[in-house]
Amino acid sequence: MRMFAFEPVDTWFFRDGTPYSIDTGPQLDVGGSFPPSPFVMAGAMRAALATARGWDGTGRWPREFNATLGDGPDNLGCLSLKGPFLIHKGELLLPAPRHLWKKEHQLGFALPGEEMTCDLGLRVRTPRVP
Repeated sequence: MRMFAFEPVDTWFFRDGTPYSIDTGPQLDVGGSFPPSPFVMAGAMRAALATARGWDGTGRWPREFNATLGDGPDNLGCLSLKGPFLIHKGELLLPAPRHLWKKEHQLGFALPGEEMTCDLGLRVRTPRVP
């Protein structure tokens, strides 16, 4: 297995698929996401590999690339990708569990509390920190 690290040359912005054009209003409504979806990263990787093999970036890549890079959503070729994973200063970053708590230098996990009725509904169990 090989690992590739993508580093920005400029600001990264991975926008969602909401259509917009410059003359239809402010671009404040343009959404984005980080980290980018695996589909975006897989597409970037496949395009980079095709470009490195001589594809000019226009139209479909040559048929001889299909065995490795695929030729559409139903045939992804033999290339297998995992990720993306965030790395900072050489360390893999993983999302923290939603029930993790920290107080000063102590870490722990919240447990289900007693059932109660509240604006969220009947028999709601709020977190209990031991």
